[in-house]
Amino acid sequence: MARLFAKASTQYLEASYSLSVAPVTFACWYRPASESGTAAHVLMACSDPAAQTLAFRMSMIESSVYATTYQVGASAHSITAGTLADNTWGHCGAVFASATSRTAYLNGTAATTNTTNINANTLTRFNIGIFSRNNSRFEPADGRIADAAMWTVALSANEMAALAKGASPLRIRRESLAGYWPLYGFQSPEQNLAGALSLTVTNSPTQAEHAPVAPHSRKFWPASAPYIASNAAPTANAGDDQTIILPATATLNGSGTDDGLPAPITYSWAKQSGPGTVTFSPNNATANAVASFSEEGTYVLRLTVSDTELSHTDDVTITVNPIPTNAVLTPQVARRRRRRVRFGRRR
Repeated sequence: MARLFAKASTQYLEASYSLSVAPVTFACWYRPASESGTAAHVLMACSDPAAQTLAFRMSMIESSVYATTYQVGASAHSITAGTLADNTWGHCGAVFASATSRTAYLNGTAATTNTTNINANTLTRFNIGIFSRNNSRFEPADGRIADAAMWTVALSANEMAALAKGASPLRIRRESLAGYWPLYGFQSPEQNLAGALSLTVTNSPTQAEHAPVAPHSRKFWPASAPYIASNAAPTANAGDDQTIILPATATLNGSGTDDGLPAPITYSWAKQSGPGTVTFSPNNATANAVASFSEEGTYVLRLTVSDTELSHTDDVTITVNPIPTNAVLTPQVARRRRRRVRFGRRR
């Protein structure tokens, strides 16, 4: 179930909550009953209820999502180009990354980030369905709200897209999830599935059909909205340690695994330590590159695997031994030996 908020009845949910500064992220599903006119319908907000304007706020105005930072005497907005039709479910989001970064989202698509330098601070109240200021409440929502969540970090574009495709907030940055309220409408205070921040219900927003996302309403979950996880970091494997004898090379056995989000993985080798130089063939961006060493010694090579958003590293140790004294020297190795003798480095 979801909560149905009637604008005329000034229905909302509320809790005391302390938030000093950004970052913070809001997200919820919303089904507007009416978006005519220029009045704001506030979906989620953190504010100083005693101040005139001091808040982070996500609202809908004329069918577009607004991510707004309020400071006394000033405000800054990011506004989605896309719009949400009346009586249609859509996923709304607002990411406040810093004092100079706020981005609105509609159905996983980001608006242009607003970079005006404005920051709200010392906020003490959290609301769903209304905006608290000047010791009063304004601009109530008019429609159904479900699966509301708040994080004390700035979610990435990929994570916002995952939420819009049906991912549960419980699977996105759980360690920074301050609250997740499915808004089942069974009780007051409204249950928080991610922590202790329960919301007091005012004027009884009623139960209604839930948003089209699993696991709440399979009946209404369209095939175009699969339940997917957020991006996970890839895993790098640099292979087993090796021992070689000059002038031999080392074929590196690097590999990586990933969930495929948000892009195919890439590889990069680099020398972490060792006495000489290391050359990678055909280049250092090949998982199974061939490494050549300028002189004997112990080398640590690092493999970095990246999916363009997250990365992971793993190290391998290559022990490079000198050529035996009774071996037949190639001209190149012989010249190297003569140079070492000349400079007092015979080994």
